[in-house]
Amino acid sequence: MVLNLNNYVELIALLIALIFYKDLARHNFFIYFIPFLAVTSIIEIYAIGKERPFKNVMYNYFQLFQYVFYTALFYKNLHFPKSKKIVLYSFPLFLIFFLTNIFFVYGPYEYNNYTSILGSFFIVIFICMHFYEAIIPQTSQVKLFASPFFWVAVGLLFFKLGSVIMFAMFKFLSSIDLQNKGVVIFQTIIKSLNVILYGSLSVAFILCRNNKKTSSSPS
Repeated sequence: MVLNLNNYVELIALLIALIFYKDLARHNFFIYFIPFLAVTSIIEIYAIGKERPFKNVMYNYFQLFQYVFYTALFYKNLHFPKSKKIVLYSFPLFLIFFLTNIFFVYGPYEYNNYTSILGSFFIVIFICMHFYEAIIPQTSQVKLFASPFFWVAVGLLFFKLGSVIMFAMFKFLSSIDLQNKGVVIFQTIIKSLNVILYGSLSVAFILCRNNKKTSSSPS
């Protein structure tokens, strides 16, 4: 089994999280990045060499797992009650859409692009709410670039926006006109987005060591 770049950056982020686990425990929900990254790495490594239908089943259900994690993460780290409500109410909408696609539209053996796009859309909204809160003096506890959650949000923003664009263009990039070059372009950009995401998470975990415990306002 040969690991690829995605596997290495995920494992590096997991290793850094384990090294700084005591510091992650002092921040809202950050300690749960350890099991999240462990599951992510296991799925990605296990998928190597597997047939496409089998991979699609894993990745479809991983979308739900991923969305649950990020919903909880933003719920715990956003401050305004209205922001928390938006995060909370998005989950049943996503779940209904996910179940509809998995059982009635795509099925489990085809990758559910539209589910991925909807999840990314909601997460980008959460990120925008975080950036808005970050510029309000009453909620600012540390400098923006010194805030671990800022780096989580930045990494996710690049990854989610980039992924939506690339998945929307996948059929074009993999068309017969572009032959193999389109697939190579797609894979290269996705790998680059993974480096940005897990690189940003690694920075966030390291910064946890330099920041005191943060807390959300009561919902």
